[in-house]
This record gives sequence, C-alpha cells and structure tokens, in this order.
Amino acid sequence: MKLTKTEIILAKGAFANSPDWSTCRNEIETAIKAVVWPQGSDRFIICPDRGRGRGVGNGVVPIKLAFLESLRVSGWNTEERKNPLRFDAFKELPNGKGIGLEWDEQAVKRFLVE
Repeated sequence: MKLTKTEIILAKGAFANSPDWSTCRNEIETAIKAVVWPQGSDRFIICPDRGRGRGVGNGVVPIKLAFLESLRVSGWNTEERKNPLRFDAFKELPNGKGIGLEWDEQAVKRFLVE
C-alpha cells in the first residue's frame, strides 16, 4: 500500500519528538507499505468488483491481517485480547508505557496508553 498523505492530528509533549515514537511510526509506516492486494501481488490494487462470494473482490480482513503480521514481525503484540485495552496491536516501550493501534476500515487510529 502506498502512503500518499500523513496528517498529524495531535503532537504534544515529549513523546511526539521521542526516539520511541520515531521507531514506532517507522514500523507503522513500514507495515502499511507492506500490504498488497490481491494477496501475492507486488502492489495494492482495488478490484472494482465487490465480489459475490467469500474471498472474491476487495477484503478488509486479509488487508488487516497483512498489516498486523508486519507489526508482529517488528515486535508488536498482535494476539487478540492479550494486550492492554484489547488493541489490535500493542507495543510496550522501554519506559514502561506503550502504544496501541486499532485497525479501522478507513484509517489506522493511534492511541497512546499512559
């Protein structure tokens, strides 16, 4: 998948300029860029046909799973229900805090866990 625009909604405090956030952000961007569709392709292509059967047309679940697998390889916890607040992905930071991600069909939302 190609990132064409990144909007920073909130960048306040020391964490926004920390090496920990820089590392996490790079891992998130790498995971987004690693997503291809259809599976096995070398790029991300939207199929104009929604498909009538399972596994035909565009699919949110396989795209989400590819994103999460890339994060898992980078050390994120992606086991369902085994991280604080049940995020889709969570990474504990060296300072004992963490960052969690929740997949959304339209965007990836970022949450800082204090």
